[in-house]
Amino acid sequence: MTLRGPIPDSVINAYVDGALGPETAATLASRASSEPALAARIARLHGLKAGVAGIVDALPPAPPLPAPALRRRRPVWPLASAAGRCLR
Repeated sequence: MTLRGPIPDSVINAYVDGALGPETAATLASRASSEPALAARIARLHGLKAGVAGIVDALPPAPPLPAPALRRRRPVWPLASAAGRCLR
């Protein structure tokens, strides 16, 4: 992937997640070292992800879901019979 022109947010997100290939990540890191605005975008996303991770880690565990209630199955024939009468 070539990194010419403005860097899309999706590429910065992949960089912060460590999902870029080594060459692309190195190119982006090199550009960030010479472009303060790009470095600030990367730092902002790092901070945002760290903050969200901290919030999620601080949440209490979710309560267990209740077991599904056992329903009494109704016979289907009364519905079929009523539908048949409507179609006459």
